[in-house]
Amino acid sequence: MSRWFPRNAWTRALLYLFGDTAVWAMALMVALWLDHQPLHRFPLLFALLFPWKLYASMVFRTFLVPWRFFSLPDLIRISLSTLTGELFFALAALGAGLWMDPRLFLSDMGASLLGLALFRTSRRLFEYRRRALKSPRGRRLLIYGAGWGAERLLRQLLEEPRTHVVGIIDDDPFKWGTRLLDVPVLGGSVILRQVIRDHAVEEVIIAIPSLDASRLQELVQRVRRAGISRVRVMPDVYEWLASPQGVPTPREIAVEDLLRRPPVELDLSRIERLLRDRRVWVTGAGGSIGRELVRVIARFHPAELILVEIDETELYMLERELKETHPELSLRCLLADIREVEKLARWMEHHPPEVLFHAAAYKHVPVLETHPDEALSVNVWATYHLARLAREAGVHTFVYISTDKAVNPTSVMGASKRLGERVITSFHGDGHRFVAVRFGNVLGSRGSVLPLFEQQLRRGGPLTVTDPRMKRYFMLPKEAVFLVLEAVIQTDGHEEEVFVLDMGEPVNILELAENFIRLAGYEPHRDIPIRFIGTRPGEKLFEELLQAEEGVLPTQHPKVFRARLREALCPEERQTMLRELEEMLRTLPERERWIAFLQRWVPTYRPTP
Repeated sequence: MSRWFPRNAWTRALLYLFGDTAVWAMALMVALWLDHQPLHRFPLLFALLFPWKLYASMVFRTFLVPWRFFSLPDLIRISLSTLTGELFFALAALGAGLWMDPRLFLSDMGASLLGLALFRTSRRLFEYRRRALKSPRGRRLLIYGAGWGAERLLRQLLEEPRTHVVGIIDDDPFKWGTRLLDVPVLGGSVILRQVIRDHAVEEVIIAIPSLDASRLQELVQRVRRAGISRVRVMPDVYEWLASPQGVPTPREIAVEDLLRRPPVELDLSRIERLLRDRRVWVTGAGGSIGRELVRVIARFHPAELILVEIDETELYMLERELKETHPELSLRCLLADIREVEKLARWMEHHPPEVLFHAAAYKHVPVLETHPDEALSVNVWATYHLARLAREAGVHTFVYISTDKAVNPTSVMGASKRLGERVITSFHGDGHRFVAVRFGNVLGSRGSVLPLFEQQLRRGGPLTVTDPRMKRYFMLPKEAVFLVLEAVIQTDGHEEEVFVLDMGEPVNILELAENFIRLAGYEPHRDIPIRFIGTRPGEKLFEELLQAEEGVLPTQHPKVFRARLREALCPEERQTMLRELEEMLRTLPERERWIAFLQRWVPTYRPTP
C-alpha cells in the first residue's frame, strides 16, 4: 500500500500543493455555478484567489501533516487556513474593484473545506476500504483495552496483511457495542473466555500503556487460563515518550512489566528547555542508565551529544542505534576510561559541556569489597577530576547518578558513592549546578538479578535468592531516566542538593523470582526450585533511600524529594581528602587502610565483617 502514498516530506508537500490547487479550482467553479455567475470570470477570480490561499496554507503549515495521521487538530488548522485565505480573497477582489455577492465567498469556502478534508482523509478512506476487503484469514487477534493505546495499535495493524483483529475487550460498559476504527468492542473481561472460544482467538494484545503491575499481572493470568499462551503488551508510557517514532510496537510480556507503576506527570517542556540546543555529555553511556539517558536526551534535540564509554562494543552498538533512529543528531563518541584525565581535558577544551550526566561507575558490591582501590579511583577520584574539568569548561548543569546503597552504607561500593555525592555537591554554586540523584536498582541492568534468573532458568534451575526476607527498591530504566530529568529541573541552584526518587514499595526478591518462573510458564518450587544462598559481603537485607539524620523536603514533583544534607564538603576538606586519596592510590596499602579512609570521610559507613 505504501507505493500509493509518498513517505518523503517534500514529495508529500508537492502532492498536497497540486491536490489543493485542484480543490481550490473546483470549489471556485462550484461556487460560481451555485451563485449563477458566468464561468468566464473564473480565470480572473482564480488569479486573485490562488496566491492568498497558498499563503494561508503556508502560514498554517497544512502541507506538513503526515497523510496517515490526519486528525481533528489538522482539520481545524485547514479550516483556519481556508477562512484566512477566503478573507484575503475578498479583500483582493474588493481592491480590484470587483463586486461579488457574499454568498460566492461562503460557497467557495464551504466547497474548499469539504474538498480539502476529503483529499486529506483519502488515505484513511483507502485503508478502511482495503481493510474491509481484506480476507479474515490470518493470525486472529483480540485487543484488550479500547483507549488511545488501542487506537494507535489498530493503525499499526492496518499495515499488516496477515492479521485479523476479531474484536476488542474493555471493562468500561459505556464502550460496549461501539466500534473503534470499525473493530467492534465486544464487552468486558467477564466474557473473555467466551470471546476467545467463539472467535478462535490465537493471540491477545493488552493495549493499555497506563496499566499498573497488579492489574497487568491479573489480566495476563486470566488470558492464559482461557487457553491463550501468546500475550503481548503495549509498552508503558515511558517507552512511548522515549520512542523516536512515538508509537512503539507491542512486544512479548516481560517480568519488567510486572513491576509497572502508574505513570506520573512529566514536565516535558522544562526538560526540553534543559536539553534543547545544548551540548550534552553522558559518561557511562553504554550502561543501563546511561544508555536510556542517551535515548531520551536524543529526542529533545541537543546541539551535540557526546558519549563517553570504556566498552567499545556497547559504544559501537549505541552509536549505530542513534544514527538509525536520530539521523539528524550531531553525535560524537569518546572511547575512554573516565580516569584518563588528560584525554577528557582535551575533549572538553574543544567540546565544552553545557549539561553533563555522570553515570559511569563501578557498582558490583561483592567485587568492590575485595577491590576498594578500584572503587575509590573511579567513583571518587575520577569523579572529582571530571567535575573539576566540567566546571572549568563552564558547565551549566552536572548530574551525578547515585544509589540507595549510599545511605548508611555497609559496602565499599555504597560508601564510595556517598563520598562521590559529597565531592560533587562541593562544586555547586556561582551559576554552576552540581546535583546528585539517588535511586535504587535498575531492573534488567547488567549485574542485576533478572539476567541471573534468566541464565538459571535456561539451565533448568534452581533460581538462587540470598534470603527470603531480602527486599530491594526497583525502577525500570526509562522511568528512572525521566524522573532523573524531573529531579534536575527542580533544583533552585542556591545550595548543595541531593535528590531522592520515590521508588514505591520495595520488592521482595523471593516473590520476584516466583513471578519470573510463572511468567515463563512454570510453577515455582514445583517445576523450578528456588535455593537460598545467604547474603554476600557488603549486602543489606533492606536498602534505604534517606539517612535518618537527613530527612526530606518536597519539590514541585510528587515523586522527587530533596535530601537535607548535613555533611557537605568545603573546598579545603575536599582537597585534604583528595591528597590523601592520591597518596593511597600511589602506594596501594592493605584493605584495612582503605576501609579506615572511607570511615573517616563517610561518617555513616558501617562495614560488614
